[in-house]
Amino acid sequence: MFHLLCFLIGFVGFALGQTDCEHELTATNIPATITSPNFPSNYPNNLRCIIHIKSPERSRIELNFTTFELEDSDDCAKDSLVIDNGIDGGERLLLHSCGTTWTWPRFPDGLVETSGSEATIVFVTDSSVSARGFSFEYRYIQTPQEVLFFTAETSIQYIYRRNARNGYFNETSMKNVSAVDFDPSSGFLFYGDSGARQISRRNAIGTTPSASEVIVTDVDPFGFRLDIPSRLLYWTDATLRTVSVTDLDGTHRSTIISDLDHPGAIVVEPYKGYIYYTDMGSLVKLARADGDGGNQVTLAQGLGQGLYNTTTALAIDLEERVLYWIDSSLDQLHSVHYDGSGHQSLSSAYSKENPFALVVDSYAFIFTDPTFGRLRFDSRDLTVHGLGLTLTPGTTYYKGLTLRSLSSTGAEPSVCPNSACSGLCLPKPNDRYRCVTGLPTVVCPEDIEVTFMQGESPSVQVSWTEPVDTVVTQSHHPGDYFTEGVTTVIYSFSKDGSIVDCSFTVTVIERDTTPPVFLNCPDPITAWIAPGTTSELVSWDMITLENPSDATRSSVQPGSEFYIGTEEVIVEAWDSSSNIAWCNFTVTVRVDNISPEISHCPPDLIVTVITPSAAGTVVDWIEPTLTDNYGDAYWSSTPPPPGSRFPIGSTMLTYTGTDTFGNMASCSFYVTVDAVNEGANNLLLIVVVGGGVSVLVVIVVIVAAVLTIRYCRRAAPQTAATGPGTRNPAFPHEEGGGYSTHVYGDNPPPYIEPIWDNQYSKNMYRPASMEHIYEPSPTMPHTYALPNTQATH
Repeated sequence: MFHLLCFLIGFVGFALGQTDCEHELTATNIPATITSPNFPSNYPNNLRCIIHIKSPERSRIELNFTTFELEDSDDCAKDSLVIDNGIDGGERLLLHSCGTTWTWPRFPDGLVETSGSEATIVFVTDSSVSARGFSFEYRYIQTPQEVLFFTAETSIQYIYRRNARNGYFNETSMKNVSAVDFDPSSGFLFYGDSGARQISRRNAIGTTPSASEVIVTDVDPFGFRLDIPSRLLYWTDATLRTVSVTDLDGTHRSTIISDLDHPGAIVVEPYKGYIYYTDMGSLVKLARADGDGGNQVTLAQGLGQGLYNTTTALAIDLEERVLYWIDSSLDQLHSVHYDGSGHQSLSSAYSKENPFALVVDSYAFIFTDPTFGRLRFDSRDLTVHGLGLTLTPGTTYYKGLTLRSLSSTGAEPSVCPNSACSGLCLPKPNDRYRCVTGLPTVVCPEDIEVTFMQGESPSVQVSWTEPVDTVVTQSHHPGDYFTEGVTTVIYSFSKDGSIVDCSFTVTVIERDTTPPVFLNCPDPITAWIAPGTTSELVSWDMITLENPSDATRSSVQPGSEFYIGTEEVIVEAWDSSSNIAWCNFTVTVRVDNISPEISHCPPDLIVTVITPSAAGTVVDWIEPTLTDNYGDAYWSSTPPPPGSRFPIGSTMLTYTGTDTFGNMASCSFYVTVDAVNEGANNLLLIVVVGGGVSVLVVIVVIVAAVLTIRYCRRAAPQTAATGPGTRNPAFPHEEGGGYSTHVYGDNPPPYIEPIWDNQYSKNMYRPASMEHIYEPSPTMPHTYALPNTQATH
């Protein structure tokens, strides 16, 4: 059934019913209500409802949800509500939600704001479960948008507090950006870079992009906060252990607090003339001072355990006049009033994080989490913890954080009258101020690095050119001796009551003279390729060093293409002391046109049988072996296996081997089966008929003939049938010889190995039994050997 009332729209008490599920609405500054069909009863199934809302130019649309209950599903694939910027759906997605839990952390209070003057809302249901649906009011607003800015080492990222718009920007000069704040009056974004040791500013969102402008140098900014009404920037310096202040173009700057243990976070109360900061030394504390650094008061002390256990995450609630900080050494969120009263421990849900910077708004505590590389949101009532948001996957070092409106709501009052001071005008309580002339930024020498050789004294004399200004104090002098390690040299200058510091470092390093050591260097490599090809991809095991921190580079990388011939590979390694070592080896690519090698090819075999069998005679031999110069080789053709039966006559057997690239080799030999001469049997028959003594003589002769060992000699193995000396299959007894065995019945002959004494002069064979007759080659001297007898012919 099609539901005629897709949305109930209340507008100044007027209810609108539609015959379809698509509506065009115009927002005013008076809230109107939109609910799902049948609300507060369950919505129908199989809906696709679309609403387009427009508002006046330069305004935004605010959606305030009071009820939200949809069917829950993975990725909201069943029932869902989608809110997009724009009418045509081409803008960014604001919300895609289902279930009953509102989408923390982006919209913790149920408020959604578009980034422009148009919005599209799409409500989709499937054919199964339904729920109460939703109810929200909509109107247009023209208040400034709030944006979270936060640092990620080499970039600054941002996200609008109540819509999905976000982005980032970076510059090659950014090395380790750790602090950030935004001035809505000028549109400048200020950031401190401890890696580049400077403070810079640049145009931010909604303005014409420009390159960054460095306003302060020779600093190590840690905490960072703007005093917008007084047009000042305060920061803590981790190296100088100071709190300093500058005007917003860097013309004047002054150090207002010195000799801290390890200053951390800093916030400003611009209308009361106070600054608040943490000191993370051996006795961690939260302190307050006037805007000129005077009247320092400790508000809370002993907050952490041990040196540098952090209380960096510090925020101020200007409306409630309360300070909040997260002490990660105790895993606790604390609060205290401006005057130090009402100190409370609010939560202990920070054991896995290392909070760096903290801000608060009406609905959430928000802090950067370098450990997990995300922003974390905790609800203001602390009932919801740990909802994280990561904008750039792989970024694991979010640090500085600020929450500011993009545009100023008007001129904010300052305690400093116009032109009251020629330099810095620093606010103090009770609408007072102090003029500090300040000095222009002093340029210190560049950081210095020197080395000493192994075995020499680790104390090195170092000189530099001093700054041109009048020096009040300095920690070291040119020509001083510095020991191994990093030493910070600090100069302090004073003029008209203002103190300006500059610093640089002297690093003394032991010069290591031992070159890197290779744990492995490949032996020369030979790669074989198929005929007709010219190259091959060649790899080798990863080359490793004894010290993994040493650097390497290779003239050719493993897996590269090498061509026919020999190429040298050079791997160079160097350490932090510029010691160098090399690993050299060659890669040779050759065409494989070499045939595989066949070993132990059987000789020709001659088998003589006394009583032939119709099934053939069993003949056995030892098969040859096959190897190749590269890769694997296999038998591509083989004869019948040893133990097969052969008929009377000569049979040629051939083994053929083939390698990976198609090169072939062959091995051939003959198996000859002969029947014994039957003349002896006929003679025996004739003599037997004659009778008498002659019978006995003939029998003895015949028996001796049968037992005669016909000499045989082993033939040389036959390989591929090419070249001189090739055996003619028609004449198996020609040059090359062989051996023959006379067999009664079809039993196989034993394998007999000759014993050579000089060349062909004396040959002795020891048959396994006298049941076989061995026939030698007729042209060679031979020996008949019977048990315990020997006769030479």
